[in-house]
Amino acid sequence: MHAMDCGYLSADLKDLANDMAIKENAPGAKVSRKQVHADAENQGPLHKKAKTVQNTLIDVAVTAGKAKYQHAINLRVVELFCVRAIPAKVLDTPEWKKIVEEATKSKYDPPSSTAFTEKLVPAEATLVRSYQIKFLGACVNLTLTFDSGATWKPSLVYTVHVTTADRETFFVEGCDATDERHTAEFIKGLVIKVRG
Repeated sequence: MHAMDCGYLSADLKDLANDMAIKENAPGAKVSRKQVHADAENQGPLHKKAKTVQNTLIDVAVTAGKAKYQHAINLRVVELFCVRAIPAKVLDTPEWKKIVEEATKSKYDPPSSTAFTEKLVPAEATLVRSYQIKFLGACVNLTLTFDSGATWKPSLVYTVHVTTADRETFFVEGCDATDERHTAEFIKGLVIKVRG
């Protein structure tokens, strides 16, 4: 996941890393019906015997159904934990595991906090970012704004937002600038990075 944000990689390599992260880990990318159908179609050739074909189709359908269910619940877990700022460590607690086991009748295998923070969330954020860029790319009369502020840590963070003509505002970049010199060149570089 480091490659997605690495400042030393070319734009092409970052795009490739982002595409791979979305494909491999983003629950939102795996919930679409087209992806499930494509997976079902790629399960291999059908066998000559009708009985074998029927078993193979059943196996494919069951496997695709389980995968679709797993991805759909993963997406809801990512939404819940991120929107409500629930600490990822909750995913490792016995209480959470019991709730999930009871609620899903043991049909869902919840992610660990490590898988959640290192795979699911960054990949889903990358997917959302790709939708955002596509949407903003089709808009005209955009306004780019930036601001800075301190966090509780304390850290100094710069944020960059894009506002559409319809006054919809999108967060597009956040930069921990605690160890940076806050010069005009630094700010210019941040804004150009977002603009590009």
